[in-house]
Amino acid sequence: DLRKIDWNSVLHSDRVEEAWALFKSLFTAVSDVHAPYITKRTRDNQPNWLTSDVKKMMLTRDDLKSRARKSGASADWEAYRAKRNAVNKLVKQAKANYCRQKLEENVSDSKKLWGTIGEILPRKSSTVTTTLTYAGQLLNCLPDIVKGFNDFFSKAGCKLAECFGTQSTTPACPELYKNLDSTFT
Repeated sequence: DLRKIDWNSVLHSDRVEEAWALFKSLFTAVSDVHAPYITKRTRDNQPNWLTSDVKKMMLTRDDLKSRARKSGASADWEAYRAKRNAVNKLVKQAKANYCRQKLEENVSDSKKLWGTIGEILPRKSSTVTTTLTYAGQLLNCLPDIVKGFNDFFSKAGCKLAECFGTQSTTPACPELYKNLDSTFT
């Protein structure tokens, strides 16, 4: 196909930039036909707990799901659900084993241990408390929310002690904790 292109426009161009742009566009048009540009998604940061066994089970699960969608048969759906549950169980086990192993490896070095804990635990919380319903009142400004949390948790210990039958004689445990029916959103 490159032989079929009329290269005269490139050869007779007066400016180098123009010749390069023409050559590039003609060559790219032909190369796109024979070797099209494909976008392939790769994942460089695979989790360390993701073993080849887990990947194989995930592929099998995905195949079963595809088969169940195509056929719609209840037996196929049942096979998919069983494999899905097995994969979920294996993923939880793999994560737990990985975390346990990393913690045991670094238990003697506090710097590495905290690095491992930082790797295992999420960095940022995805939920932010923006409103608080406490003692029947909706609190939506930060100072009131902080006061509501403080009030709730300062009384919660006394309430817990009462549940276990332990009587508190300290003045830090007032009888005002009867309004502990509160919701955080």
